[in-house]
Amino acid sequence: MKRWRKVLVLALVLGLGLLIVWRIGQKNAEVAGQAAQRAARMKGPAVVTLAPVQIRDISSMFEGTGSVEAPLSVKIAPKLTGRIDYLVVHEGDRIHKGQVLVKIDSTEVEANVQQAMAALAEAQYRLAQAQMTENPTNVGVTSQVKQQKAGVTSAES
Repeated sequence: MKRWRKVLVLALVLGLGLLIVWRIGQKNAEVAGQAAQRAARMKGPAVVTLAPVQIRDISSMFEGTGSVEAPLSVKIAPKLTGRIDYLVVHEGDRIHKGQVLVKIDSTEVEANVQQAMAALAEAQYRLAQAQMTENPTNVGVTSQVKQQKAGVTSAES
């Protein structure tokens, strides 16, 4: 019985070995055939189709993806901040040099001018008092008055 097992196992191993060798040989033959076809295609003439000559219009078409940008681009920014009362133009409208684009609410700007004028008046009052008392602080008060005048001038402009 043991002998039959040995013979059977040996037959199976031998059969499996032959099957593997046969499959490797077939695979090598397939690879060699594909290489021969590839070489034949490389050496062979190109496949060309012919058509009769015709006179007709040639239309060329180009499709692409991209972004469009204007040749001139202008960034607009206000000189001072505030609430917009009304907008005269909209995006895409043509404008001219010097044209009013936006009206800004002037109440906030006027309030800033009034505040600067009040600070100037206070500084002038302190200067007048300092001149009456003639103490060494009048130099500081004079510089404060000049600063407040400059503030009023910039607020008015």
